[in-house]
This record gives sequence, structure tokens and C-alpha cells, in this order.
Amino acid sequence: MVKKPVLGLLIAVCTVILPVSFASAETVVRTGENIAIDASEVVAGDYYVSVGPLSATTMSGKVDGDMYALGGTVTVNGEITKDLFILGGSGAMYATVTDDVRIVAGEVTIGEYVGGDLFVIGGVLKVLSSATIAGDVIFYGGTADIEGVVKGSVLGASETIRIDGAVGKNVNVETVQKLTLGEKADIKGYVTYTSAQALERAQNATVVGEIQHIQPTLLGGEEREITVMSVLPLLIALFTTLALYLLFRRHLEAMVIRAQKHTLKTSLIGLAVLFFGPALCVLMLVTGLGLFIGLMALALFVFGVILSYVLSGVVFGSYLAKWFTNHPKVTLLWVVVGTLALQLMLFVPILGLAVVFAFTTITLGTLILGLYNLLS
Repeated sequence: MVKKPVLGLLIAVCTVILPVSFASAETVVRTGENIAIDASEVVAGDYYVSVGPLSATTMSGKVDGDMYALGGTVTVNGEITKDLFILGGSGAMYATVTDDVRIVAGEVTIGEYVGGDLFVIGGVLKVLSSATIAGDVIFYGGTADIEGVVKGSVLGASETIRIDGAVGKNVNVETVQKLTLGEKADIKGYVTYTSAQALERAQNATVVGEIQHIQPTLLGGEEREITVMSVLPLLIALFTTLALYLLFRRHLEAMVIRAQKHTLKTSLIGLAVLFFGPALCVLMLVTGLGLFIGLMALALFVFGVILSYVLSGVVFGSYLAKWFTNHPKVTLLWVVVGTLALQLMLFVPILGLAVVFAFTTITLGTLILGLYNLLS
């Protein structure tokens, strides 16, 4: 059975990520290292940018559409007329975003106006006093420090949360340590918090509604651990798949066609590799073929299995697209739907694991068949 915190986070993830699938067809895609858009440049449509994990990208101009960014450091200094989506080591926003902001990063800083909801999964969230959030703030992660104006509600779960600004509606959060209301906190609705510690409230902090303190159950710590351990693989698979889709869309389309055309063949190849691959690697290690070759073979085997698991959502999404539309498709919509659906299957006993195993096997066989065709 899926725990309530897990279900809530999964619903939140679906809610904030699925709109990505309906991006405009007029897009600008840039990949490389340390990519920047200067203040005089205007992107007339959606903007996709991907840099390395140790590189940075800065957008100081204007995006007349959505912006999707992957990279080590992502900084937005220019206006975005629709949604902003960031996956990176750190993300900072110092300009107006007309609609929703969705960020998954280690450190997140919001310093300007957000016209919709702010959804963040990360280590640290800082909403500066100069920021205004027109919708809700939804945060899952380490620590949150909210000093700006939130016209909606503050929701989520984290280690600590500090609110030192105006909140137009309610506060409903779960904290491992404590919830703090600073001197400038002005909550127009109620405050409901689940925490082992009582609320720390400054003398000038105001709360219009009731304050309800819910003590965590005896299984609270276990539930939090289950939440993180259950959702983390989903997030890793989802965002890795989106990054691969952005960079290698044509290759993924070819992979899906191969999987659909040779399902039985790729399944048998995948099964053979899964069952005999480890034995062959061990055989190389203990025979005269050499330690280096054996270790290389083992590393390639592990890499292939992990890559197949991550990309299995793409294949699963193509089968779902074929079942519902009679055409196998590799689009953002079906990549996201396929990945989320396959990851949710992990919560279904026996049958769910069998489905995940089957599509991972098909994907592995498809990758190996494609590599064989390339080399032959």
C-alpha cells in the first residue's frame, strides 16, 4: 500500500511535470557548455537548453514561451512569458516568470515575481523578500526560507521551514525538525503542521486562522524514509529520461521502432544478456583473459542494465501510445506518461515488478540489437 506522503508527492510530481508535454512546436534548442543569452536577445517560442553538470547557463534576454533548462548552474535574469522548468545543481530566478516555476535542484533562489505556482524539490529553497508568488509554494526537500509574499498557500514536507513574509491562504506542512514564523510572518489562513517540535513563533507574527499541531505517529520516521526512498528512483528515472529525450530524440525514436518491430527477438536477447552476462564477466575475471577486460565487461554490463531501466519508460510510453492512438509515439507527453506509469508499477506487488522487468529486458535487448546492427 502506498503511504499518504508518497501518494501526495507523486500526485504533485504528475501535476507539475505533465504540462511540459504540451510545449509549443516552435522551439529553440541549445546544447553545449556555458551557454548564455544576452539581454538584447529574444527567443520567440519555447527555449530548451542543456549544459554539462559542471557548466552554467544564463538567460538574460526574454523567452516568449516556456523555458526548460538542464545543467549544473541555471540562472534566469530575463523575463519568461510562460513556464520555467529547471533541473540542475542550482537554480536562481531574478526576473518575472508569468506562469508556473518548477525546479529540481540542490539550491534554489527565487528573487522576483512568479505568476503561478512555485514547485521545488531540492536541498535548500530561498524565497527572497523581493519575490512575490501569485499561487502556491510547494516544497519537498531540506530547508525552506520564505521571506517574500505568497498569495496562495505554503505546502509540502522538509527538514525545516521558516516563513518571514505574508501568506495569503494557508500553511500545511510536515517538518522533521520545526516550523518557524518570523517577525514579518502574516498568515491570512490557518496553520497546520506535523512535527515533533512545537511551532517557533516570533512575537509580531500573526496568524488569522487556527493553529493545529499534529504529532507524528510512531511510524513517522519510517514513513519519511519510505517517501524519500520510493520517490527518489522515480525522479532520477524521469529527469534522466527527459534529458536523454532532449539530447537524443532521433536515436530514441529509432529504438522504439526497433522494439515495436522485434519485441520477441529483443526480449530473448535481453533475457540472455541478463542471465549469462554476469557469468561471462566472472569467467573473464578468473581466466587468462585478464582482470582489466573482465572489469570493463562488468562495467559495460552494469551501465547497460541501468540505461535500459531508465529508458524502459520511453518504450513503455510508446506501447501506451500505440494502445491508445494506434501509433507508437516518442513525444514529451508519452515519455513522461510512460516513465511515471512504469515507475508507479513498482508499487504493485508481483505484477508490477514483472512489467518493469519485462520492459527493462525489452529495452536492453533493443539497445544491444541496435549496437549489433551498427557494428555489423
